[in-house]
Amino acid sequence: MLARQLSLTDGLGTPRHRRPAGGGASGHQAQAPPLSRAASLAATVTITATAVGPKDARRATQRTSRKPQLVALAAGALLLLLVLFGGSSGWREAAFERQPAQPGEGSVRRHRKLDQPPPQPLMVQGLSLEVVPVVTQQAQQAQEQQQQAAPREQQQQAAPQEQQQQKNEQQVQMSQLDVAPVAQQQQQQQQQQQELEHQAQMAAADVAPIVQQQQQQQQLIQQAAAAGATQEWAEGGEDDSIWREGVPSPYQAALQRCADVEPSLACLKEAARQKRYRGQYLFPHFMIVGWQKCATTSLFHNLKDHPGIAIPVEKEPEYFSDECGYDPLSCPPDSQRKYIQETLFLPRVLRHGLYRAMFEGSTHYGREGAKLAHGLRQAFPWLKLVASLREPISRFLSMLGHNVDKSNYNCLVKHDLFDCLARELPWNNYTAPIAAWLEAFPADQLKLVQYESLTSPEHEADDLRAVKSFLGLDPDEPRSQLPQSNKRAARLGQEPEGWKLRRWQYERLIEVVRPDAARIAALVQQHGWGDGGQWLANWEAVWQVNLDGCGPGPEGECLIS
Repeated sequence: MLARQLSLTDGLGTPRHRRPAGGGASGHQAQAPPLSRAASLAATVTITATAVGPKDARRATQRTSRKPQLVALAAGALLLLLVLFGGSSGWREAAFERQPAQPGEGSVRRHRKLDQPPPQPLMVQGLSLEVVPVVTQQAQQAQEQQQQAAPREQQQQAAPQEQQQQKNEQQVQMSQLDVAPVAQQQQQQQQQQQELEHQAQMAAADVAPIVQQQQQQQQLIQQAAAAGATQEWAEGGEDDSIWREGVPSPYQAALQRCADVEPSLACLKEAARQKRYRGQYLFPHFMIVGWQKCATTSLFHNLKDHPGIAIPVEKEPEYFSDECGYDPLSCPPDSQRKYIQETLFLPRVLRHGLYRAMFEGSTHYGREGAKLAHGLRQAFPWLKLVASLREPISRFLSMLGHNVDKSNYNCLVKHDLFDCLARELPWNNYTAPIAAWLEAFPADQLKLVQYESLTSPEHEADDLRAVKSFLGLDPDEPRSQLPQSNKRAARLGQEPEGWKLRRWQYERLIEVVRPDAARIAALVQQHGWGDGGQWLANWEAVWQVNLDGCGPGPEGECLIS
């Protein structure tokens, strides 16, 4: 309907088929006089009223209902024309005022404009009001789409950055996961090393508190042991009043009965309750109980040549370890007879009138003090014990070489050198076994000797004299030097090259053994076995000599002797 109106009239109410072909002041045809705006609108209304019928309205309604989009398009076009109409009407009125009317045409044009109804402003305004919300809604939707699209674009732009950042974070996490176990292990090693250093500093700085504590504990142990030993067994002791020339002492007569009738450990213990002459030794008199590779063989040979010693059959019978399982109370009777008659050689001792001492030296005894000490105390309460101790790392390396040469038990079959030392040194300590021996025997029946001092030219003679004095032997016999016995160089025919370790490995091992070394030094000082400070200094010197021979840096190679 609106299209038909627009095709009949323009904004001035003039029929298109009646408009002059030319325009402007130079046109040849006469221009119709301009009508007023009210007359034009009235003419438009008249034409609209006459041109629009029921049928046209019905068709327009049907088209509108069927095609809403056409309505929206038509409304937009009408809105555009209204804008043009409003802006061009004033210009056209001014043009009609400037152009003179042609004769005879102005009245006709004016008449026909009066016949046409003016445009219906309400209709136009109604349509314009319907179009504005649509346009406004479309504008709002476009703005919302832009707002929604902006975050998506930002997300799309930020997505690669976020993905790269996530990838970097994952790489960092993976690298941290790779580095974490190594860092954790290094941290644990540092903590362990710091703990060991702290323990070593505490032990080496001042041994007095350790000495005092151990003295108190040892006094209680010795009192309890002495009380138990007094109730269970009492030594006959020496008695000059019973001496008779050519007559055996009561003790000697009791031992003879043991040799002839009952060669057992119980018989030996019972015989020791009898009185003896001055200078007669109890049987057996002492034992060298350890440790291996600590010059015990050299010490054994020096002592066996002493005129006050009855020569034993062998150095290391290991009777209480091999035959008795470190329990003297459960030794088989037959083995006891053999041990007394053929190992300790009681008949030989009796021929010398008990004026020569008998001993044996089984180095496995010392390290098994926890198993053997109390049982051996029950069997021989009077027994004196000698133990030689060597710097722990060097001692174990020497023992390892001994086993390698003899194809015996060898840790190197399963582990490398450092692993062997790291595994074996902690439980091959000295303090625990020595403490077990001190719990079973009084401290005055135990003598500790340091290998480094015993084998040094400066202290060898003094240490040998101290050992012999402890055993009640003439300290000047037979000589003041140790024989070279059971040395690896003699077995190999040349001096061994040494054991290869890295500097950091050797330093780690030193920290493992240092606390035990400090405790042993405290025991030495406490029980009068020597100078505890000098004892520890001797082992420190061994460590330093080996470190001085290492190559530069933590990975520098060392040859440990």
